[in-house]
Amino acid sequence: MLEHALTDRDFLVDGRFTVADLNVASVLSWARPAHYSLKQWPQLDAWLKRCLDRPARKRAQVD
Repeated sequence: MLEHALTDRDFLVDGRFTVADLNVASVLSWARPAHYSLKQWPQLDAWLKRCLDRPARKRAQVD
């Protein structure tokens, strides 16, 4: 469902990063450390990368 929703758009709502993206990305971000590939859903994979690459997220990340 998310793959389809992200066709021809960068973010889930209104073409911009919103709390919807923040909430869904916070759950899906666990796919990477769990070594779960999202490659079979290229739109979703690219969207998660956009969300995780945001400067504010990088500043807030605790290593």
